[in-house]
This record gives sequence, structure tokens and C-alpha cells, in this order.
Amino acid sequence: MATFSSPNVNEGSALWTKQTYYSTCDIYADAFPQPSNWLRSDPIEVHSGLKTVLVTIKYRTLNCSSYSVKRGIYCKNYFHLYEHQSWQPTGPDPLTNTASYDKIAKTAPSDFGIKVNQTLRIEVKRKYIVLAFHDQGSCSVLFSVTVSYYVCPGLTHISSLVSLPRTVAPANNSKPVEVGCATDAFNKQGTLSLDCQSDGVWNISSLNGSCLCREGMENTVGKCEDCPEGKYNNGNGFNCTEVARGTMNAIVTMIKLVIPSAPENVQVIFVNRSALELQWQPPVVTGDQTHVFYDVDCRKLCEDEDEDMCVNNACGSEVIFIPKRDGLNVNHVIVGNLSSFVIYTMQIFAKNRVSELARRKHGTEANFGEISVRTNGSEPSVTMYLNIIYGLVGLLALCIASFTCYIVYNSHRNKPPDVEFHSLPKYPKLREIYDLRLKNDNLKTNSSNTRICSRHWEGGTKLSRIHLPSLFPWPNTSTKRRDIVRKPIEESTTSTVFKILCSGDVETNPCYVPKCMTRPRRQNHTSKLKVFYTKARSIVNKVAKVQLELANMQADIVVLTETHLDCTISSEEVIGSDYTVYRKDRAGNGARYGGGVLIATKKSIITSIREHQDLPSELLFVEVIMDGEKKLTIGTFYRPPKSDLKPLEDLRSCLSSITTTDLLITGDFNLSEFDWSTNHPTKSSEHHYLSSAIVQDHFLYQMVDEPTRENNILELVLTTNIDLINNLEVGEPFSDHNSITFIVNTRPYQQRISTKENYAFNKADWNHLKSLFSYSPWYFTIEQQDINANWEAWKDLYFAAYIKRIKYKKENYRQVSLTSIISKTAEKIVKSRVVSFWTEHQLLNPSQFGYLEGRSTVSQLLSCCNAWCLTRNSSKVSDVIILDLSKAFDSVTQERLLLKLNRYGIDGQLHLWFRNFLTNRKQRVMVRGSYSDWSPVTSGVPQGSILGLVMFHIYVNEIPGIITSTAKLFADDTKIYRQINNVEETIALQIDLTTLDLWADRWQMKFFSTKCEVMRITHNKDKKSTRYNISSTVLRNVSNYKDLGAIMTSDLKWSKHVEQIFHKANKVLGLLKRKVGGKNKDIFSNLYKTLVRPILEYACPVWSPYLIKDIEEIEKIQRRASRIALGQRRQEMAYKERCKILKWNSSVLRRDFLSLVECY
Repeated sequence: MATFSSPNVNEGSALWTKQTYYSTCDIYADAFPQPSNWLRSDPIEVHSGLKTVLVTIKYRTLNCSSYSVKRGIYCKNYFHLYEHQSWQPTGPDPLTNTASYDKIAKTAPSDFGIKVNQTLRIEVKRKYIVLAFHDQGSCSVLFSVTVSYYVCPGLTHISSLVSLPRTVAPANNSKPVEVGCATDAFNKQGTLSLDCQSDGVWNISSLNGSCLCREGMENTVGKCEDCPEGKYNNGNGFNCTEVARGTMNAIVTMIKLVIPSAPENVQVIFVNRSALELQWQPPVVTGDQTHVFYDVDCRKLCEDEDEDMCVNNACGSEVIFIPKRDGLNVNHVIVGNLSSFVIYTMQIFAKNRVSELARRKHGTEANFGEISVRTNGSEPSVTMYLNIIYGLVGLLALCIASFTCYIVYNSHRNKPPDVEFHSLPKYPKLREIYDLRLKNDNLKTNSSNTRICSRHWEGGTKLSRIHLPSLFPWPNTSTKRRDIVRKPIEESTTSTVFKILCSGDVETNPCYVPKCMTRPRRQNHTSKLKVFYTKARSIVNKVAKVQLELANMQADIVVLTETHLDCTISSEEVIGSDYTVYRKDRAGNGARYGGGVLIATKKSIITSIREHQDLPSELLFVEVIMDGEKKLTIGTFYRPPKSDLKPLEDLRSCLSSITTTDLLITGDFNLSEFDWSTNHPTKSSEHHYLSSAIVQDHFLYQMVDEPTRENNILELVLTTNIDLINNLEVGEPFSDHNSITFIVNTRPYQQRISTKENYAFNKADWNHLKSLFSYSPWYFTIEQQDINANWEAWKDLYFAAYIKRIKYKKENYRQVSLTSIISKTAEKIVKSRVVSFWTEHQLLNPSQFGYLEGRSTVSQLLSCCNAWCLTRNSSKVSDVIILDLSKAFDSVTQERLLLKLNRYGIDGQLHLWFRNFLTNRKQRVMVRGSYSDWSPVTSGVPQGSILGLVMFHIYVNEIPGIITSTAKLFADDTKIYRQINNVEETIALQIDLTTLDLWADRWQMKFFSTKCEVMRITHNKDKKSTRYNISSTVLRNVSNYKDLGAIMTSDLKWSKHVEQIFHKANKVLGLLKRKVGGKNKDIFSNLYKTLVRPILEYACPVWSPYLIKDIEEIEKIQRRASRIALGQRRQEMAYKERCKILKWNSSVLRRDFLSLVECY
């Protein structure tokens, strides 16, 4: 609450007088000067970060016409509100410095002396705000002034375990806020974010993931607490589950034993005065877990002379770790920003998913490997860095080939002097491998070719093998040579030994050199392809940076533009020897300046450069052999900023020759002022129009939606298949442009095999099958002669899971029942009888349009649009509320449904039949031929069955009758709307919402409040409606929404819908072009009519466009399709002639025909 003071005014004027409120009544003055009464607040300090504040004043102003006595000539029905902002906590006197105040509002008179609340929004410009009220002859009372702002509260969302920080709400719209997990909870899906809306409400529907409690804990009202005794949670669910007797002890034992052992062979492979690189080998014991990760701890060695007071200090926050410090999935890390000439101790902790639980339950800390290093070198040059890398690789190869020695067992008591002994691993499996390798080398006593290490001498005489400790007992020297039979070693065993010797699991004794070392077999590339793209701006100066980026990301494909390379620089020098490099340097660029493109692929991937790429522009295309011998064409393109149309024309020519289904192009197109959401330029130029034509003609989709240089999207990723690209991220600036990384959703060398059997019905001998049926004893095909027992089996449900939205989220899959043929036949008979009975007696509500004879989505849309247009044309307002029932079909309570069926005339034997149909069912899920266990069905109606929709209609049939607003239903899709003439209409609409909420609670259903929306249909620019709420959640205001497949907008225009169906139809048309093309015009014509035309014509009687641009947009699809069908290029034949050959009518004519069919 703001505090106020009244400055001095001219004599004779009535002041604002303070009692428990402020008042003034200066209405009787007839002479000059005019009354001028000011009331000013103290400076109000504004919270940092605020963009707007709300000022709410509660006042009463009497109408001058209500005074029975004579009033003065200056009587006013209002007073004014001013504001002044400054950086200092002072406010100027409005009497002497009125110009420094800004008028922001004029109050309205309050009829019949009623108190009025008026809220104003003030844009914050400075730290302090001063409010002032100016009266010039009114009779007013100011009760209170409140200055406030919206804040999204800090809380924990119970169901998702997401911790929401207290956040100042934005001025307009909403802003994403990065959120974390509650205590002892973790997130598996990356960064979590949630939208904080301008009204101070968290938009829970925008949450892009959730958190789970750690292992051994469960969600208890938004907190992670330990599981009760006898229960356990493995970290993949929200709640603990019962554990069988004896299993809990096994789990506890497992936790004690399966944490990983320490990382092996921790070593420094590079160090200078400010950075070092660590590398280690995985632990031998991984705890039987599929995933081991690493945490890095850095400490500086204390140099205090008092050793008792000296404790290793943790490295400061200025030290950086690349790629990161905790949760590493790789076995190397770069530590930077270190101090010079300081001894650092690095500890590498190996962890798995039970490490945290083991620490919490039993105090078992993670095992770690440790190394100390002193930073005392100088920073190497690029050439020195490469030499170090190549030298290390060569040294490693030399070690493996020549100097790797096996170990001896430390059991010989009489050891010769200066001989070091080392223990074998304690694990039996590794011990067997060592034994087998040693036996296979045909060890011989006193063999002439036996090599003894140089330090194994005694008294100047070289020791023989019998004097050396060994894994085997050596016989006397007189014993003859023994022939030891070589046993076969599996490839995996060889690979294991190779890894053991190189990992430093035990230190090798430099004595016997093995005859051979089998190299591990090279494996095929089985993971999804990781692609890294950047504009290099001379890669020669960034070799170390590129190699560091590739080592961090483990990229499979590297795409670079503006490489600035020429024939004097080899590809291995800049990329390395692990990649197959394809380049196209700028022609005539001997000075090595400007231009050039490059594509590099891992050598484990089969690739080939596309032929006929002798075009002068900087573009390059490479074909990659993918899973199932399919081909993926990857290309890169660079268009100089001030170039002519030649580069784009060359790109268009090259794309016309590509016939592969999957195409991916990335590069620097230098096209600003382009709206990639619609593929239309916002700038009129030949370059922009040609680029738009290329994208549309080749059915390309642009995937980058973040700026790559300043506020412009210059780097593009174009593809013919949206599902081909995943996890696209715009990274940090590499040169003057940001880098881009993404994953290609396909694998090389792999073919997904399904266990489901697919029958070739077209090759079946049906005549022979019919003859066999005629001799079949059908009474044996029924397992039981009791018809009731067989009916129970026929009721069992198989569920097929179908994706509804985005993949990889289980909540986005919908189950569809697959019932038996006999069950479907019985359902169809019952449905025809009960629906005809309900229709005859007019029991079905006419507001229900879902799956009933004579009604459709089009008829409902026409009914709604007609009512809204009539209201809008009369300059009135309609509020439309879109409701969403959460899991509607699954939430139907069977007993309540049977009660409603009885109310609608279903009784006797038929009612018993419905009860038997709904109850005692079993269900299982089928995915690619695999089945889940059977589980009982306790609620809901079967989705996909014939009677399921009819029974659901009865369950919600009463909704339109319990509210006063108009309701329209299509199965579970519900919307209500009302014409708003005054405040009472909005109150009535809110009452209807409350009634529906109470109805849902009574019938054990629930509205998904975060998905419910409100849209105001009006001529006015301000389309925000009244704040409606359901289930204590304020409904979100929208300007458009998707209603039964059509995009409805607040101004009832159809441009957005036309744009949406254009992109959808163009995507399908692109698929037809790639799969069929112009090989057969009849087949292509039939496919176009079947797959593309329905997209363009669905519900067209409702939205048939009247704007020329929308009409041309839709006609453009058919123009393009007619060219593809006949295999023609642009302007080769007139559009009307092509339609005559294909026997097609224009899209305009077909929409008129369909509108006439719908109406008449």
C-alpha cells in the first residue's frame, strides 16, 4: 500500500483531507482560479527485473447531476491519475513541476455512490515510481491504492516432482523458465523448462518432461522419501512396489557388491601451464550394469609448511571441464583454466545407477582412480599439438606390437635380485584368459629363442627361464622340451586380452614378448549418425578447435563451409585419418582465401560422392548407404552474400538429378528476412523468390528455428523427411556463425526384424482351402461345448498401440481394441437395434455429432460457424470454450454406465448382456508380434469396438441439457459457447463451467484443465476474453485452435487453415514424387486422388477460401502434381491442358461441387 501526502495548494481550495481515507469535495467554486487539488505518494521502489506493475485504486466519485443544491461551474465527475519515474527516491512537487508527471488515466463516475476498483498497467522505466492524483472540482473519496505485480510462485509440482523457482511474471505472453528436480529426484530427459505466464500462473501443459525419485525412494506428496520396508523402487518409476520375500535381501546384497571398481590406468596425455587432458580405461567391475559414468574431482595441493594444517583444496569455480565435470559418458576429459606451476590431484570416480543408493543406504563410497600432475609447460602450437597426438598414437601401436609383456604370478619365494613381481587379476574369468594365452605360446625350457629382459642378470650372467618365477612349475634342466598344444581362442577373448593389456589393469612385467597380437575385429557402425556442421571461416587456423569439437561430440559426419583450403593442404592435416573426406575447394583460389565446402564421414560408413558435380558453385553431395541398403544423400551448399542467381540455379539443377528418397542439405544460404515457418520470404528479391521455389518444388523442410548469426537464420538444414532429423541444436559461435549439431534417425548396416508373421494372402490356394473347409469337423474347433465359456474367450481384448503425437513418450500412444470376429458380429446386431430404438424415441441429444448416421464433423463445424458468423456480423461477441476430457473412454465407470443404460430403456436380458459384455474382460498389448501378460479390465469402454462409442455417447448424453450455454459434442471432444452481451452472460458461462466440473466429479471423470482453452470471436482488436476457470485452473486465452481438423481463428478467417493443409498436402505429394514419380500417370493420378486430394478438400464447405492468395495456394498443389504425373517441367504445357489429359477438375470447381452436395 502506497503512502500519500498533500502538497500546499492555492488559498481557498479544498485540500485532500485524510481520515481513514482521502477525500475532497470542491464543487462549489464559481470564480477563478479553477480548483487544483493534488495528492502525491511517496517514492515507490520497484523490484529489479520488473517490466510492468499494476496499480489498483479503490475510489468513489459522485455524479454532478445528483446534487440537489446549486453547484459550481467547475463540477467534475472524475479526477486524473499521474505517474513520475526517476532513478532517485525523490518526487517533484506537482504544483510547481507538473510537466514532469505523465497522465495515465481518468477515473469514471461511480453510480449511486458505489465503490469502484480500477486497475491500470504501468510500464516500468526507472527504479522509483511516484503516483499523483489531480482533482479539478470533483467530490471524490480515495479508499486505497495498491501497487502489485504478478509472480509465478515457488513450489514443487507434486505429480512430476519438478521444483519451480519463484519467478517474476513477464509483461506479456509467457516466458520459458529452466526448472530443476526436487530433492533426491533426477531427470532422465535433459533440461526441463516450464512457461511462466503473464498472469503469474505456471503453464503446466508446457512442461517438457518430469523427474523420478532415486533408487530406493518414492514420491510422497511431492517429496522423495525412502521406500517402506518390504518395498523397492529401481529408479524407473514414481512409487515403490512390493518385493517378494527374500528378494529385498538380494537387492541389498546386490547394492553392496555391484558398484563399479576404480577406473583403470588414469594418465595425463597432454599438459601445459593452463590445461591438461586426462584419459582412463573403464573399470574391470561394472556391477553388471549397462551404463557406467564418471565424475571428476579436482584439488590443488596445499603448500603450507605445517603438514598437519595442510589439506588439499578443491579447485575453484573458474576451472572448466570439457565436455563436463559430472556424469561423463566418455573416458577422457580436458581440464582448463588452471594455474601455472601448481600440483593438482585429479580423482576419477566410477559410478553406475546404484552408486548413490549404496552410499545413502550403506555408506559405500564410489571407487576412484587418482593421479597428480604439475602444470609447468608452455602452450603448444597447432603443429606441436598434432605431433603430440601422432606421436602418442605411434607409441601406443609400438607398445602393442613389440613391448607388451605378460605377467608372472607372485608365488616364487626365492626370487632373484632386481626382479619385479606383479599379481594377476583376482577375477576368475580374466585369470583363465591369461592362462590360455600363456599356454598357447608353446613355452620351452632353455629355448634358444627365449628372450630375457636386460635387467634379469645376476653376476654378469643372464638368467635362464628356470630361475624366473612363472605361472607354471618349471622342471629340471634335464627334462626334454614339452609340446604344449595350442587351444583355440575366440575373437571376443582376444579382444578382451587386448583391452586388459592396454588398460593398465595390472602392470606388465617387461620380459617375454608374445609372438603375435590379434587385432580386434572391426565392427560395423550400429548407432545413429551424429552430424556436426559449422561455417569455419578458414579451417587452417582452427584445426585444434575442430579436432577438439569432434573428439567431444564423436561426430560421424562433419560438414564445413568456407574452408579456405586449396590443393597444397591435405585433408588428413585438418580432419585426421579416421574420416573419409570429400572436398570442393573454390576454383582459382591459389591464395587460399575464401569459399570451399567439405564433407567428412567416419571410415566405418560406406559413402560415395555423387557424379556430375562439375558445376562451378560451391556445393557437394555424398551418398551414404544406410540400413536395409537404402541411400541417404547428404549435401552442403554455400552462397556468398553478394553473389548473383547462379549458385541457386546450380543448386536447383543438381537437386533435379537426385532420385533418392531421403535427402539432407545443410549450409550457409545467407538468406535473411525469410519466414521459414511458411517457406515464404518477407523481402522482395529474386534470390528470395528463387529460394522459396526451390524449397517448395523439391518438397524440402527447413529445421533450424533459432538464429545462427545475430538475429538471423543464415545456416539451414533442409530435408525431405521431417522424421529424419532429431535433437537439432544450435551451438556456440564457431567463427562468426553458430555451429549446428543433430542426429539422423537411421542406422547404417542394420535392419530391424519383427517377430510378427506376415502372410502372403495373394499367393494362397483358396479353392483348395475351401475344399478342406467342407470336410472339416467344425464341432471340434470349439474347445468347450459350453457357449458361455467360449463367449468369455471371445471377449478377450488385444490392444494395438498407435502413436498420436511425438514418438518416444508412452503417454502419446493410444490403445485400440482388436476384438474377435464373433464379438464384432454380436456388437453390430445389438448396436443396430439399440440405436434405432434411441433414435425413434429421440433419446440421443441432437448436439452429439460423433459417429451417428446423418451427422459428421462437417455438419458440426457448419452448425458452429453459422452461429458464430451471425453473432460476429451483428457486431457482438462470442466466447468459445474448448474442453478436454482426460482419458475419457478409459475413465468410464462400468456400474454407472449400466445405470445410465437402464435409464435409457435398456433392461431385462439385454441389460444383462451389456453387463456381461463390459465385465470380466481380460486384455493384453501386442507390438510387432510380441505380447504382454494378461491383465483384467476394471473400467472403461473398449476403444475400437463397435459398441464402445455408442455406450460413451450415452454416458455423456446429458451434458448439453445441464447447462444454459450451447454445447456441441463429437464423441469426447466438447465445446461450449455463448453470445456475450453483458457481464451477466460471462457469469452464466462461468456457472456452466462449474456445473460441468461438478458433473465430471460426480461421474468419476475429469477435465484436463491445462488443455482447456477459451477463444473470443469478435471484430475488436482486443480479443482477450474474461478469465474463466475450471477445477481452480484459469483457462488459457488463444487466438486460434484446431477444431475437428480445421483451424478456427478469433476473426473467423481461414488463411491459417489453408497454410496448414498446404504444408501437409505438399509433404504427401513429395512422398509420392519420390516413390512413384512420373513413371505411370494413371497410378500417380489414383494415388493423388486417394492421398493428397482428401487433405485439400476435407470440410471445404466450411472453409472454402475467398481470398485470391488462399485460392492460388491450394491450386498450386494440383499444378505441381499434374507436372509430376506427366513428367513435365515448368511452362512445358498449360495447366488446363494437363488437367484435360489427367481428367482432373480444378480445385475451385471441386470445392463448389462438394459444397452443393453437402447442402442439397
